This record gives sequence, C-alpha cells and structure tokens, in this order.
Amino acid sequence: MDLNLVRLRIPLPAAPARLLAGALSAERPLFEQSLSSLCSRSLSSDAELVRRHQKPSLPFVFSLPDDGQMECLLLGPAIAELRRVLSALAARAGLAQLTSFSAYDYQGALIELKDDGKAELPVLSLAALLDLTSPRYADCQRLRVTLLTPLRLVSDGRELSRFIGERFARGVLRRISALMAYYGTAAAPEQFVRLAALAGALRLIAARPLQAPQGQRGLLGSFDLQGSCNELGPMLELGGLLHVGKGASYGMGAFRVSPLS
Repeated sequence: MDLNLVRLRIPLPAAPARLLAGALSAERPLFEQSLSSLCSRSLSSDAELVRRHQKPSLPFVFSLPDDGQMECLLLGPAIAELRRVLSALAARAGLAQLTSFSAYDYQGALIELKDDGKAELPVLSLAALLDLTSPRYADCQRLRVTLLTPLRLVSDGRELSRFIGERFARGVLRRISALMAYYGTAAAPEQFVRLAALAGALRLIAARPLQAPQGQRGLLGSFDLQGSCNELGPMLELGGLLHVGKGASYGMGAFRVSPLS
C-alpha cells in the first residue's frame, strides 16, 4: 500500500486568512469550479473498488488558517496541480497570488518553495511515514485522540452525538483505505480487516468533550482510548493528516493522535 502526498504550509495576513476560512466553509462550489479536474471525482471502472469505497474523496485536505498559517495536503494527482491549487486559494483569499509557501520533509522540517523552481518539491510516501511513526507506538496500550475542529461522523445512517472510539477509528481506516485505493496503491483487504478488528476492541477510558463553536455541529475535545495500539496507533496518527468525517477536505474533522505512556 502507498500514497504520495505533499504537505504545504502557507503564511497568510490576517484579513485574507479570515476570507479564506469563510470561503472554505461556505463557498466550496466556487472553489471546486476552479479545480474541476480534481473535483469531478468520476467513479472507477473497477466494480469491486466502487462496491468497497463508493464515490472517491477529494485528493486534497485544507486545514483552516490558524495564527496566520494554513496547511494544505495534496494527494496523488493533485500534486501535479500545485500551481492551480495555490491560485484557487489566493483567489478565495482575495490575493493576486500566494507569494510564500513551504513544504514539510520527512523530518517535519520546512523547505521554502519559490516560483523559480530552485527548491525541489518534497513528495512524501504514506508508507514511509508509517514506518517512521510506528516505533513511537511499540507496546502502546493507550492513546489520546484530540479533535481540533468539529467532527461530524455518520455511522449507520446517523451522525454521532458522542465520541465512540471504534466508530472513529473505523472511519479513519475507511478514509485512508479509500484514498489509497483511488489515488495510490491499495492495501491488501485483510490488512484493514485486521485493523478494523483492533478498532473494535478499543475502550474509552477518559473523555474531555468540548462544546462546538456557536452555529457549528460536531464533536470536539480529547479522548483517551485503551487497546492494542501498537499497529492501529500509527495508522490513526497518519489519519490526522487527512481529517475525517463531513467536510474533511475543507478543514473539518481535524484531529491529532498520540501515544500515552
């Protein structure tokens, strides 16, 4: 299994950051018009792939601007559309162009990128990131999930009104599996069956829920889970790059996962 990705970090002045945050939440159709080649999301001709994953998710993830910075994750085919994505973001932020941006390397260091192309774009491998993350979860039995933006997760046709570790973990696994299948190389089905079984054994041992901002729906807060997390934990942590639930591509469902000693 694998999936190529690029993690961008873009500084923004305060006023454009507010404009962009509002546009990502309320003007998605306008944004998608300018990126129609990435947002058309045609169904695969592979009947089994469609049966397992239905309509593909969008091949990008935006984090809402925070303290004058926003992050943008480009997946698979979206990497080649980098300039068009930046132009679309600039337009929604009311700017002529984004004059400065950087990309993360494997060590989490930022590499400044310029229009002159002198700095090579660091394309990361999800499989390699998983290998780097896994040692942190050796013998891990507890982990913490921190929901950073409202999570709206649908299970059995209904939106969750409380945090359920199993439903959350399985939602993250489904999202990773689908994105890899459409935009990378899919994992063997039995791998995610095994991970889903581990998710089913997770137990909630502490919950610190928070109220969602006025006018927004969804779950917020931090939650401690117990279980066999040595294999499941790294996958969930990487899922934090992708977000989960409704509006995941546009800043909603952002979360962080970390091991607890």
